[in-house]
Amino acid sequence: MFPFAPATQAKSPAEAAVTPPASESRLESRLAGRVLLLLRESEMGKAGLAAALGHATVSGELHKQIRRLVTAGYIAMTIPDKPNSRLQKYRLTQQGLLLIEALQQEAGS
Repeated sequence: MFPFAPATQAKSPAEAAVTPPASESRLESRLAGRVLLLLRESEMGKAGLAAALGHATVSGELHKQIRRLVTAGYIAMTIPDKPNSRLQKYRLTQQGLLLIEALQQEAGS
């Protein structure tokens, strides 16, 4: 579905300065890719995402991936002033949409 970043290898300081981290160009997990694809369709809360993914409950890994995607700017909270609100949902950002399109083109090449 999506190409994923290979395991990181030690780089020289010069290489590190030139090469962006893999997380900037690729998703770190299959779960993160599935979350992005679900959010492309509509806004969802964590429980809705878990259900759509076929999980009975919200797992720690889902929490972690949502947090990473928000930090990276690929998804955004619908109620940013209240991150712990029971009504909190997540939506795909323009940056997230561009990432999906880029990864799909890369996979099609």
